[in-house]
Amino acid sequence: MKRILLFVAPIVLIMLAFRPVRSFTVSGIVSDETGSPLPGVTIVVKGTRTGVAADASGAYRIIVSNSSDVLVFSGAGLETKEEKINGRTTINVTLKRI
Repeated sequence: MKRILLFVAPIVLIMLAFRPVRSFTVSGIVSDETGSPLPGVTIVVKGTRTGVAADASGAYRIIVSNSSDVLVFSGAGLETKEEKINGRTTINVTLKRI
């Protein structure tokens, strides 16, 4: 019995170590109340260090590991806004200027 356990345990651990991680991409546009794009806005997965910045046209693309994560949008002179992903792959956000 011990021999079987000693043989099976490492195989199970190796299988668990190399299991696929399910991740997907969320993208969108960040704009202000007038519809103008907001370049440089930071988008971070709440509670992690995973983040990106919006490009010159306000577009962003971020890879998340969980469809129930929350994205936090923030920038200098702008309100901070949180958006639940809820399985969406496109999230367009409008931020108010302070």
